[in-house]
Amino acid sequence: MQKIHERHAAPREMSLNKFQALGYQVMDRIQEQVSDSKRYFDLLTCRELEVLRLVADGHTDRKVAERLAISHRTVNRHLSNIFVKLDVPGRAAAVAYAIRQGLV
Repeated sequence: MQKIHERHAAPREMSLNKFQALGYQVMDRIQEQVSDSKRYFDLLTCRELEVLRLVADGHTDRKVAERLAISHRTVNRHLSNIFVKLDVPGRAAAVAYAIRQGLV
């Protein structure tokens, strides 16, 4: 029984300063990730996010227009704005980017 306890014993204790420093590093990384995602949420309007999410779900422009009760031309305009704001060349790139950034 003693061998089991020895094998599962806690690793060496970390000094309080090292533990705090590690905690701050973890918090900084989390904050960076949240800030990056938040920046794109702030950059796109609520409607643009809705359009992007529907496009990511595989809907055509006409289906997106039906779902949001807007014209397909308005959907096209929203997509154009999204492409410019996210600096991507098109629909597939916008969806891929949104997935990587956690927007959809």
